[in-house]
Amino acid sequence: MVKDLYGYAGKQLRISLSEEKVTEEELDKEILRNYLGGAGYAARLLYDELDAGIDPLGDKNKLVFATSPLTRRRVPGGGSLEVCFKSPLTGVWGEARVGDEFGFALKNAGYDFLIIEGKAEKPVYIVIENEEVSIKSAANISGKMVSNKVQAIEEELGEQDYSIMAIGPAGENKVLYSTIMINDRAVGRVGAGAVMGSKNLLALAVKGTKEVEIADKDNYMTAIKKAHKIVRENPDTQGFREHGTTGD
Repeated sequence: MVKDLYGYAGKQLRISLSEEKVTEEELDKEILRNYLGGAGYAARLLYDELDAGIDPLGDKNKLVFATSPLTRRRVPGGGSLEVCFKSPLTGVWGEARVGDEFGFALKNAGYDFLIIEGKAEKPVYIVIENEEVSIKSAANISGKMVSNKVQAIEEELGEQDYSIMAIGPAGENKVLYSTIMINDRAVGRVGAGAVMGSKNLLALAVKGTKEVEIADKDNYMTAIKKAHKIVRENPDTQGFREHGTTGD
């Protein structure tokens, strides 16, 4: 962790699929303070790094998987992960949120943000386990449904405690509204799956064992308990507890 950067792991991981290059980068504290949260930081990053007029399905587009200081299991809604990119469906800013374990796993591996750029020559998937990052052939899972991809990756890795995000045939064929899936949850807006497919990236498997430091644990826990109480007692959340987001 960068000194005094509480709530953050302190690094971003950049993976160039074209060059098969993996780079760890320190976070800029000034930018973090001005663009707090996952989507804000990703917006600034893409604004700085994407040229105007690029093809959203070309190798110059980038995918940013973004966490925030509130990506923690105790926080209500803390499982949210933002995936940001130039949308092939709209041609402008693309942002899609998903829950589940991937954000926690990425943060526990030591990274607040994951930046995917370029395009692999052939289908691949990425494995991140703390500082160990590898790009593996996905030739044997190309064209398969998401559940079959995940099962094959788990069998190949020999463990089942990775958090795995994957695209299906729609993403591989760059359907403009295709999604990235994690278990039964979807990065479901504006074509994230198509962008991932355009990079020949079929899946990401992540796990980590690190902990992110909290500046003031006592006040943090007090705030968490208060937030849970507010959510639990609000009548508008009854449907969410019983039926999930379909209860809205």
